[in-house]
Amino acid sequence: MKRLSIIGITILFLTGCSFLEDVNSSLDYAEKATTYLTELSNFAEEGPQMIEGVMNDTVTEQELEEQLLTIQSMIEDFNKVEVPAVAEEIHQNIMMKNEELLNEINTVIEDGNLVIDQLENSEIVQTINEASELLNRIENLGL
Repeated sequence: MKRLSIIGITILFLTGCSFLEDVNSSLDYAEKATTYLTELSNFAEEGPQMIEGVMNDTVTEQELEEQLLTIQSMIEDFNKVEVPAVAEEIHQNIMMKNEELLNEINTVIEDGNLVIDQLENSEIVQTINEASELLNRIENLGL
């Protein structure tokens, strides 16, 4: 009987540890995803003015190119984040938007240079806005 109690307590303890790890993993993911999507959202707000500024020569191509390369790096880093089970579906949605965004960035930056003609027709800001809308879903995960 005593042995059964010890086994039961051990199982409860191990289950509790696993639960806490899951919660911590979920909270960590939610924090990283929120930070990432907030950064994208900030660019979505500033991006149109920067793009227009490049067209009107008030913003240098290099400034915009650096911003886009920073976003590209952020995407690549976020794609490596560990995803808890509770966030798998939303992460898949973010990954799809990330793939679209990387393709669009690669279209407007060729051989390390910003291609203005491609920039005018790009949907970078729209794609970022769509990705940023997922922020609400992350906030509603109940973490």
